[in-house]
Amino acid sequence: MNETLGEAAWRLAFGGLSPEQVFTLREGAAWRLLPGRAADGYAGLLSIADLDAFLRTDAARHPRVTMADGGRQGSAAIPPDEYLHPESSRIDLPRLLARHDAGGSLVVSQFHELHASLAQLCRGLEKIFLHPMQANIYLTHPGAQGFRVHFDMHDVLVMQVSGAKSWRVWDDIPFPLPSRATPWANK
Repeated sequence: MNETLGEAAWRLAFGGLSPEQVFTLREGAAWRLLPGRAADGYAGLLSIADLDAFLRTDAARHPRVTMADGGRQGSAAIPPDEYLHPESSRIDLPRLLARHDAGGSLVVSQFHELHASLAQLCRGLEKIFLHPMQANIYLTHPGAQGFRVHFDMHDVLVMQVSGAKSWRVWDDIPFPLPSRATPWANK
């Protein structure tokens, strides 16, 4: 029997968890860490080679491509002039890679719009959740931290497809029903 797009996306994202289990987790008021899988379990979804190929195209432009560094004073956002061509929104690949090697995290927003396997994952999950999905990519240098401790105001499914990182996930939501107006001192 052939899997539907939604079934294949579900299996990749949630493994053997039933829809009832995931919907119960989603509607709960606490952070949840779902059982993970080995990075090779995402083979075919995205690779460093895929990201490298994208960075060599004309589509690799700001604001789709940004960088962050949790060790910076003030905002974690790295100023675009540190990795873009002067007077252009195109990335300067040698400068971007040098900034990455210095601890900057590469951020590619909405990569599902440009990468077929991520598009299929997002479209499949949209069929189940009846809600728009997007795939953002983060590539962080070993030993670096792209973002400081923070919370998101939307559901997030993290799928680590390569390498190894230590993740800290807290049990409680620090603010019930946070909004953009919720004060946060960890800037």
